[in-house]
Amino acid sequence: PLKLKDEMVVRTRITEVRKYDVTVEFEIVHATTKKLCSNGSFQYTFIQLSDGRAKEIPEWVLQKYSLHD
Repeated sequence: PLKLKDEMVVRTRITEVRKYDVTVEFEIVHATTKKLCSNGSFQYTFIQLSDGRAKEIPEWVLQKYSLHD
């Protein structure tokens, strides 16, 4: 386990891109022992702030992060 002031390495990767959302997996590794401390995923959904509804991922975002062919 990590303790206060321990150093860690956080690795992330995009594992899925859909019309309205992106799934990002992560893992946290103790910097000294190299042991896995945590892993998981987040799903980020793009929303329109004016109405709170899901919004298609903008082309400029896809281009900036090379999320498409």
